[in-house]
Parts: sequence; structure tokens; C-alpha cells
Amino acid sequence: MRRHLRPPIHLTLLLTLILTLITLGACCVFLTDTVWGEELRNPFGVMLDGSGVDTPTRIVAARELGVTYFRPGDISLEDWNGKHGETEVFLNAGFKVMMTVRNNGKTGPPSRPTSPPKDLDAYKKKLGEVLDTYRPELLVVENEENSGLYYLGTPKQYGTELKAACEVAHSKGIACTNGGMASSLVATLVWSHYRGRREAARAEDFLRRSSNRSQQKMLRTIEGQHRVGEAITKGKALLAEYKAAGVDYVNFHWYISDPAALGEAVAFLKAETGLQPITNEIGLHDEDPAAVAALLGKALELRLPYALWFSLDRPDARALHNPDGTLRATGLAFKKFVQEKGRGTAAGESPPAQ
Repeated sequence: MRRHLRPPIHLTLLLTLILTLITLGACCVFLTDTVWGEELRNPFGVMLDGSGVDTPTRIVAARELGVTYFRPGDISLEDWNGKHGETEVFLNAGFKVMMTVRNNGKTGPPSRPTSPPKDLDAYKKKLGEVLDTYRPELLVVENEENSGLYYLGTPKQYGTELKAACEVAHSKGIACTNGGMASSLVATLVWSHYRGRREAARAEDFLRRSSNRSQQKMLRTIEGQHRVGEAITKGKALLAEYKAAGVDYVNFHWYISDPAALGEAVAFLKAETGLQPITNEIGLHDEDPAAVAALLGKALELRLPYALWFSLDRPDARALHNPDGTLRATGLAFKKFVQEKGRGTAAGESPPAQ
């Protein structure tokens, strides 16, 4: 008489689970969704406009977008009194914070560019207090240090400040990076790099994809060429300072919708500095949902450790959300992309260990 072999108990339980999921209509989620984890880490974050939108609404919007990281408003060491409300609120909401600290600059209104610290010991002491209070995921030192709108010092002065800040951060086990080279300068450096290698056709193609007609026309004027030459000199000096300062990443900002151009910029920065590029500010000048998905896809393909979307309405940027906090078409595209790549990752919802 033949004996009927019973399946192992763990196999029986697995089959029961699958049948249950099918019954509940959840088979597709179980079988096809990618879960963020060790192999595919969620690098996305956001900076949400606080003007006209209350904090609880901003938290809801950030969670709806499915991001892990949040960039609160800048902390000015000159104004530090032991507390920064926005940073505290979003940390308590479960987000990992990408903290921008400036010596004395303010975003405004009214805005005020940073002047370099005169007393490095005092600067390091106060910065240490900030880091001990909030322990961010990453310290970002200043903002768009190549621009006179945000930083008044020379590349050398910035390098000195950056080195001091990274020494403090590293002593506390916190990674650090530069404030973020502006998108237009990064693109100009890539274009200049191609020209320097005598790749004229490649340079022109990149220029076409990374700039508008007025910018291209300006490059063909004597004044424009002079201004671009000065920017390139400053950009190269800053890249050298990043390497010397001991940063963990090279940080850049990006407002160009072409995904291939983003890839070229990342390759250039990595080759020039030997550092892993990240962006704590990526965004768009318009409201194109397809461009949002394309840029997020490229950031994921490039394995950028951090990619934070700039969701503020400004003359040169458009937010992912409306003034009431509801998501625009671009925000919905962002949300859909993150959901399709992983689930269970929104802050406050116990994301997988990273």
C-alpha cells in the first residue's frame, strides 16, 4: 500500500498564505511590488514650502509623497538659541533630516548671504551644539556657496569653513557635505569639460539639452564669455576645496529636465572629485509630470544616495503641491513613482532598515 507523503509544514503555511492573499485580491502586491531595502534603497526626500501651509499639512504631504528624508529650513549659527522648531517637528514626525547649517546667512525674508566665520573655534563649538541637539542624517554646510546671493567668501574661505564643519561632524559620527553647487554652474563645468577635451559636437549637444536659447545666445557674446570664464574658474576652485575639506559626498543642485544631462553631471563630478555625488535640491522650472518621473528614475539608476526634491514655488521653481497642501500633477507623479518602486517607506510607517 503506497503512503501519501505530506508536504513539510513550512510549505503548507506558505501555500496557505498565498491562497489567502489571492482571496483578498492582494496577490499582485505580494508577487510584483519591489520593497525598499538593502538592494534598492529609498534615496528620496523633499523640502516643502512653509509659507501659507501649516506644519501638520506639510507632514501629511511629505508622507503622501513617500519620502524618507526631509530638508527643513536653514539653521543660522548666529541666531542659534538651542532650538530649531522646524527641524524638531519633522524629526519627531519620523523623518530623517538633511540639515543645512549656515554661519550667519538667512533665506529670509529678508535674505542675507553668509559671511565666513571669523572665529573658527567659536564656529565649531556652536556647530557642535546644534549637531548634539538634533543629530541629522547629514550635515550640509551653507547653501549654493558659489553664488553671491548666499555666500560672500572666496572658495578658499569656504574650504576653510567646510573643513572645520566636517571635523566637528565626523567627531560625532555624522557625515557632511558642501552646500550644493548651483545647477547652472554644474552644467557649465560639464560643457567646459567637453570643450577642453576638444569634443565640440558633444559640448554643443550638451549645451542644447541643458540650457535655454537666451543662455546659449549669451555664451556667444564677449561679456557672456567673460562671465562664464569667471564662473568656471570659481567652480573648479570649489571642486578642489571639496576634496581637500574631507567631505563624504559632493553635493549639487539640479533644475534641468534632461535625464541624460543629469547622468553626465554626476559622472563629471565623480571623476573630478573622486566623491559620490548627491543632490539635496532637485526640481523643475515647470509642472511636467513626465519630467519628474524621468529625473527620479535617473537618480535611482545612478544610485544617488540622497535626492531631495525642492517643492517650493519660486520664480525659477515649481512645487509638487498646491498652496493648500494637496498634490499637483507633478506631486502625484512623484508619489506614483515612489509607490511603484517600494512600499511601506513613508516616514512614521516603519521603513525597512537601510
